[in-house]
Amino acid sequence: MNAAKLRDCWLAGLGIAIGAGTLLLIPYEISGGSLSDIANPASSAFFPVIVASLLIALCLALLLQAVLASSVDGEQKAVEPLFTWNYARGAALLTAYVFLVSWIGMLISTGLMIAALSWMFGYRNWPLMIGAAVLVPLSVWFLFRKLLYIVFPSGILF
Repeated sequence: MNAAKLRDCWLAGLGIAIGAGTLLLIPYEISGGSLSDIANPASSAFFPVIVASLLIALCLALLLQAVLASSVDGEQKAVEPLFTWNYARGAALLTAYVFLVSWIGMLISTGLMIAALSWMFGYRNWPLMIGAAVLVPLSVWFLFRKLLYIVFPSGILF
């Protein structure tokens, strides 16, 4: 098994384990939560069940793809390293995002995060990047706050 297949199999296995662990812990960690709460969007267990189930499904698809994938004409494809400096900078930005949410609020910090990650990974279409940094957080806020009645953390600015 080549390095790319092995890496994908390990990552898929890790994702499946995390998703299954989340599903197993929901009844114990969420007050009044159970897996049957999937039918009730107002339940506090609804989104964790959805996210954990999607994680398991996507990781199963990754595992299936890794197992069934074959190299073209027996050639070994170049394997992208699992750890690169862009991933490290992305992890640093995500860490900063966690602290910025409590300081300046979810709406503004999400817009800044979208713009920073886009720029860091090489996307330079400024009008589209700024539009996404403004419209995506506003759309998510509208969906969760106005339609689902879930309050986002607010900070000093908003």
